[in-house]
Amino acid sequence: PGSFARAEIVTTGEIPALTVPATAVVSFAGIEKVFVVEDGLAVEKRVTTGDRGADWVEIVAGLKADEHAVLVPGSLQTGQKVTVLPAGAAGAQGSPGGEAGKGAKTESKRAAGRGGNPAGS
Repeated sequence: PGSFARAEIVTTGEIPALTVPATAVVSFAGIEKVFVVEDGLAVEKRVTTGDRGADWVEIVAGLKADEHAVLVPGSLQTGQKVTVLPAGAAGAQGSPGGEAGKGAKTESKRAAGRGGNPAGS
């Protein structure tokens, strides 16, 4: 008596899913959001999340696979200008101001990649 358990039963192997890095999902007051880049500007998208891994989150609704999600939005706001950088460009991971791969960059924030599978392939 008084015990509680939570379990997850996986009945199938691999099912394609849209995922983003966990750092891309912003939660505030129970609402989950992801910032994307549209026409060079940051746009906030409310999302519904599903499964989670150590460093990724499944997006069930609110984001399309061809949208660029900002990896580390920090204090980014809708309408703020961002620049999308190609993979390996200046500002890539290991240097201030960017992450490896295709992404967006703000003046003081690192940016992002394309939604995909957790392995990024």
